[in-house]
Parts: sequence; C-alpha cells; structure tokens
Amino acid sequence: MTTQAAPATRVVTPAQCRKLTAFGDHVTVLLDGQTTGGQFTMVAIDTPPAGGPPVHRHHNEDEWFYPLEGR
Repeated sequence: MTTQAAPATRVVTPAQCRKLTAFGDHVTVLLDGQTTGGQFTMVAIDTPPAGGPPVHRHHNEDEWFYPLEGR
C-alpha cells in the first residue's frame, strides 16, 4: 500500500486570487493547478439567474459543484 503525505492547509486572501469573467459569470480562482501540483483547480463562481456556461462535457476532467445559495 502506498501512503501519501497529508496536503498542507492553505489560506488564500482575496488579494491573492485571480479574478476573471466567463459567460457572464464572475470567477475567482482560489487554487490553480500550479498551486496544487496539477491535481485540481478550485474556483468560486457568482452566476446570475439563468446564467452559466452552455451545455458541455469534459473528456479528461471531472467537474462538480457545491451551491452556496440560489435555486
């Protein structure tokens, strides 16, 4: 069995985050591939009602969402 070291805790301040706009959404990049050793990217997205990207699929990546509010 292979063991891995526990990931380090990282605190990210707003000043350290890259901000962009995509498909009308306001995106804040909290962690990127460079920071996580290419393992994942974590973003916070503010999507207006009926907004968001068009229907799409990823062939080599997983994608999941954790809604904080809305319906």
